[in-house]
Amino acid sequence: MNKRNYASLILILLIALGITAEEENKTTQIVDEYLILGPVEVNKPIGGPDDKLQTLLSDSQLNIIDWWPSKDYAVNVYDGQKLVWKAEESSRLELRETEQLSIYYVGFYVDVNRFSEIKIEGETCHLAALFLNGQKQGDKTSFNENGNDECEAGKISSDLKLENGKHFILVKLLFDPSQNSEWSFSSSITTENEVTITSYPTRSTTVSDLLDNKKVTSISVSPNGDLVALGIKERNDIKDEYENWIQLHKVSDGSSVWTFRGAMSVPEVDWAPDSKSFCYTTTSDENKTLWIVDLEHGTTEPLIENVERMGGFEWAPNGEFITYTTSEKYEPSDKDFKKYDLPEDRWPGFKNKTSLHRVFIKSKMTQQLTEPDQKFSFGEISPDSKKILFTKTYYGEEKRPYSRSDYYILDLVNVKADSIMSLYYSAGASWSPDSKQLLVLGGPTTFGEIGKNVPEGILPNDYDTQAYIFDIESNEVKAITKIFDPQISSAKWDGEKNVIYFRTTDQSYKKLYKYYVDKDEYQLIDLGIESLDGIDFAENFSFAILKGSSSNISEKVYKLDLQNEEVSLFLDTETEQYADIKLGDVKDWDFTSQAGEKIKGRVYYPPDFEESKKYPAIVYYYAGTSPVTREFEGRYPKNYWAANGYVVYVLQPSGATGFGQEFSAKHVNDWGETTAKEIIEGTKKFLDAHKFVDPDGVGCIGASYGGFETMTLITKTDIFSAAISHAGISNLTSYWGVGYWGYLYITRLPEPKVFLGMHRKSM
Repeated sequence: MNKRNYASLILILLIALGITAEEENKTTQIVDEYLILGPVEVNKPIGGPDDKLQTLLSDSQLNIIDWWPSKDYAVNVYDGQKLVWKAEESSRLELRETEQLSIYYVGFYVDVNRFSEIKIEGETCHLAALFLNGQKQGDKTSFNENGNDECEAGKISSDLKLENGKHFILVKLLFDPSQNSEWSFSSSITTENEVTITSYPTRSTTVSDLLDNKKVTSISVSPNGDLVALGIKERNDIKDEYENWIQLHKVSDGSSVWTFRGAMSVPEVDWAPDSKSFCYTTTSDENKTLWIVDLEHGTTEPLIENVERMGGFEWAPNGEFITYTTSEKYEPSDKDFKKYDLPEDRWPGFKNKTSLHRVFIKSKMTQQLTEPDQKFSFGEISPDSKKILFTKTYYGEEKRPYSRSDYYILDLVNVKADSIMSLYYSAGASWSPDSKQLLVLGGPTTFGEIGKNVPEGILPNDYDTQAYIFDIESNEVKAITKIFDPQISSAKWDGEKNVIYFRTTDQSYKKLYKYYVDKDEYQLIDLGIESLDGIDFAENFSFAILKGSSSNISEKVYKLDLQNEEVSLFLDTETEQYADIKLGDVKDWDFTSQAGEKIKGRVYYPPDFEESKKYPAIVYYYAGTSPVTREFEGRYPKNYWAANGYVVYVLQPSGATGFGQEFSAKHVNDWGETTAKEIIEGTKKFLDAHKFVDPDGVGCIGASYGGFETMTLITKTDIFSAAISHAGISNLTSYWGVGYWGYLYITRLPEPKVFLGMHRKSM
């Protein structure tokens, strides 16, 4: 008999026996390791029929959605009563019978190393409901009585689709003492993939951990330093949406004193200067109401109501008024015809007009300060509450960057505005503590040649944000970060000590520096974390509250004593979330390119890494004007990729900011040529140095400029088995003419002149 006939005979036999090839590959595994909680005594609802006990399975006596239990973990049930999860190794659980209707919760963990389809079957005489990760999958609603008045065992089953990782299977068992049967339970899992069953909750991180866990979104310290308002965001699985709220904590000990959540939800907080109250807004259609919360008296009252298209607001330092903006929506004269006078006309909302107003706290009287103008943008109220800084941005310039920002100071005494300067590439400005200077953030050429620190003939990267001090009276400018390599993200000026605190991107780190204005010196403040993700300072600069994370340490809130620079943990919202999660190591790995450039990088290892194994790898880069920083979470979750068994190599090619102006200037007009060479060279050297990586299983991924870089790479090398381009630019011509930003990005035209201290013109 030849092989073909033999195979056909085997197939016929399998079909005759009712066995398909797919079923032949599946195996059934008996569950012999359980976590058990109970019994919890329950009552049948009054007036309910005796044959409707299954309603007790649907009732949520305990909220099981977020359950991830372990042995000896205690659960509160009725008042003052606690039950403890117990672990038992047995293929058949014999549960303690009670004299009253009771529920047992029986669970175990299923760990799969790839996407898997499994079938779970449970067997019990009594009623049961089956849940996967807190979501109901099936139930057993009858007792299957036989002729001997005894309940015979019946099955509860469900076909489940599991993503890679660990999952919690929970079975809710209802015991009815009126049924003449024992209370037992057994179960099995059938699948064609490898499955690990355990009672231990230790696991790797998942997408849900990164996206749905509780996060601190904002920090706002009260002016007197007694309280801090923390914005919190968390996924609500019951509502199937994200929920945001505000928590007030005592700065002294971190204790929570007030929560504005649910019907009292507060989206944002702006403190009154006396710290006795704060403001927030609520929205109805396109209208907003501005509320004042009085913490001393526990009252909430509207200050102004139903303001049409109200924008942001700010409390004046003297506490007498609040400024706010409104927008006037552009309506074309002919809705069937669109006229583009400028490329920016294509931007959503570009033709809307903004105006500035203020409302006085005591009288509730409002005052319009500026006429609606599409060029207007609010800046900041001066510390003495006498002036307002604002800008007007003018588009249609003939040379790059095709727009400029004119800065104005509005005198609130005579309601008169004077222009003070015109800048290109500016990122904003703030007042000095004495209201006599401005701290300006912008590119190296924001003030012409003053801030440039690149060799002659080299165009600087104007996305590499620098800091300048501008004297309003004399028009003098000082470029204070010209020889300071980190990129500036934000700044806060301590007037008493004449120190400026800078949040920076320092290579791949986000760090805090303080700059001594009188000495022209910088000093690093060691926070003990790799990524400073947010910070707010006490008004007297005695301390700051910050949030931060590291490559393999989740985000936490800290208190920084600015006198001795000691850091202490203030709040960890993810303690429970990450209690049972194991993370892999993250190690630095750099190389020197053929061009002599040192290219920084790091490697994420799988949690159960073994050097003797072969691993697939992912090479990740942005390859554009910003480095890939070290925050724990993010849109491209390196820890999650590592949890799925990949080695992840992240590198920072030439052109990234945070390494100094000369390094970031390599990005200008390069369009992936240099960075592609460095990524290819770096990947080859990485593979040579890491023999546990399978060279035939290496993929690359990048987004935005990194997406463009991915498409460039696959035209230059075949070392990548797979490539992902997210939001990449595939046609530079359309990026220039059709896309929103292309014409702003090209840097081939001559640099524009800067109008510094332009003729002071009143409005």
